[in-house]
Formats: sequence, structure tokens, C-alpha cells
Amino acid sequence: MRPQSRKIKQQQKDKTDPNWILRPAFPSQPVGSFKVLSNPAKLTTTVTTGVISAVVTLSSSNIASFATRFAGWEEGRMIKAVLKVDCFSATNPGRILMYQDADDSTTPTLALAQSHKAKSFSAADVFEPHILVFNNHNVDDLEYNTVSSGINTMGYFKLYTDNAALGSSIVATDYLGYTVEYTIQFRGFSV
Repeated sequence: MRPQSRKIKQQQKDKTDPNWILRPAFPSQPVGSFKVLSNPAKLTTTVTTGVISAVVTLSSSNIASFATRFAGWEEGRMIKAVLKVDCFSATNPGRILMYQDADDSTTPTLALAQSHKAKSFSAADVFEPHILVFNNHNVDDLEYNTVSSGINTMGYFKLYTDNAALGSSIVATDYLGYTVEYTIQFRGFSV
């Protein structure tokens, strides 16, 4: 690789969305950026069809006691979400499809997952978490919301499998667990 190519790659890596810059609304306003985990969740296949069709809403609603835990902060916004999926058993059959959607909350289907160029992995792959990243670049979703009312939805992660096309189990089986790690920016701290 030529030195010039490395330099260009490093410059592209260093670029960030200018809307993500954490700026106080007024001089000396306290600001902070934190990584916060969602509540863990478990997904189970259905009897006879083997379907898992899950929508993970990216908002403060799936963070335990969000308004209470961050009550000292006046307002916040989410700039990033990282979905971490763990498979439960090395003997589970089938494939799992996962993808992200910025504005569609409908339940996933095989056709939707395929059209979104979903990430695919074996349901028996227990060796490491499967990760999907959602970077929020929508200016409307980057508006600050009051912490007491919660942070608005910025997008959705979706997970899908079935027996007919993807070979999942037709017996009710615990297949996956997931958490979402949010990067949240806060401003205006008062105690």
C-alpha cells in the first residue's frame, strides 16, 4: 500500500459528523457523553414455523429507569447505537438475518431482510457477539430532548429467521440474546 493511500484512509477515519460535536447551548454549560446499555432481551423461535421477527426500537424506552438514572441532566440525544447479539447454543439450526432501518418500524419479513442486505450468521455461532452499528445522521433525530420526557426514537434494528427459508427450529427454543449500547450526549447538569 502506498503511503498516500494510508494518509487518505486516516483522514477519512478521522472525519466525524459535524452535527455530533458536543457543544454547550451557552458558555460554561456542563456537557457529557456516555455509553449506556439497554435492558437485555431474549428471542425465542415459535412452534411450527420457527419464526423470530423482532424490532428493536432505538430510544431511551429500553434503558432501565432512564429518566431517574439521568435526572441531573436537563436534555440529551442519541448519536449512535450498537446492537450486540449472542447465540445461545452451538446446536441451534438455521441462519439469523439482522439489519437496521432509520424510519420503518414494521415487523421484519424474509423479503424485507433480504432487500435491506441483512447481515447473516449461523444460529450456532456462539464464539463471539454479532454486531450491527447504527450511526444517527438524521438532523431531526439529533435534536436534544428533555431527559424527563425521554429521548425520541432514532431508528430500528431488526432480527429475522424462519424454518421454511432459513432452517430455524420449529420447537419453541431460546435462540438469541441481545443488548444495545447507546452513545448519549447530555447537556445542562443541575443538582
